[in-house]
Amino acid sequence: MRRICKLAAGLLLLFIPAANAQQPPREVTEATLLRNFDVTATSFAYQVYGDRNASTGALVTGVLGPGTVVNKKVKTTGSQNNPVPSPSGTEPYRGLAVGDLLLFPNVPGIGAVNPIPTEQERNITTFTDSNTVVLDSNIDLTNGVTFRFKKLISGAAAGDAWFSVQGFDKFQVQFDVNTINATNLIATLECRVSPYAATNTVFTSAALTAVSSTSANVTAPFDQCRVGWKVTGDAGVQSVSTYIIAQR
Repeated sequence: MRRICKLAAGLLLLFIPAANAQQPPREVTEATLLRNFDVTATSFAYQVYGDRNASTGALVTGVLGPGTVVNKKVKTTGSQNNPVPSPSGTEPYRGLAVGDLLLFPNVPGIGAVNPIPTEQERNITTFTDSNTVVLDSNIDLTNGVTFRFKKLISGAAAGDAWFSVQGFDKFQVQFDVNTINATNLIATLECRVSPYAATNTVFTSAALTAVSSTSANVTAPFDQCRVGWKVTGDAGVQSVSTYIIAQR
């Protein structure tokens, strides 16, 4: 589930215009960049969810896009973490892998009582085949639904995991530590004005030693950014998430 309600109070100030200012309504967009990810890298590695280009099938890091639609239904019997194809054998999970993000509509049969968020997010934790996956937590899909997905992109190279922020006047990135079994975790945000420009380290967190949240506000006119994590003293499973909220 997206964590916009947890964004720092400073975000409100970031998006509220000055008193009596006459301004047209602004479009505010939010997205999950990373969800419940186990950090194992001891130097910064970068992660983001990407879409498949509808025409070419190529993987792109347009994380604020809608994701790729799967027009095949999956269902559960009550609340479960292993939705199955409905009807069976239709391979709704073809091309997916561990770490990919699935987005299920918020409709009767899912069990949500709040209309926000409009969809529920789950990660694939076990991929057996195109008909069989295990998710990171239970979900009620009793009535059967189609869904969308975003692919996990992860790497430590100079060109890895960049996503577009072009056209945003300002934005905030939130870094959540959900579970920690390590000495500390550190998050970073890097941005650049073009794929050919120098990389700017916009934000690096303090050493995070407990379940917590931290955030970075950005108002400089960048075209691309990426978020990264690293761990010191890894002693088990970590779980981190990263979110963005942006104003055009």
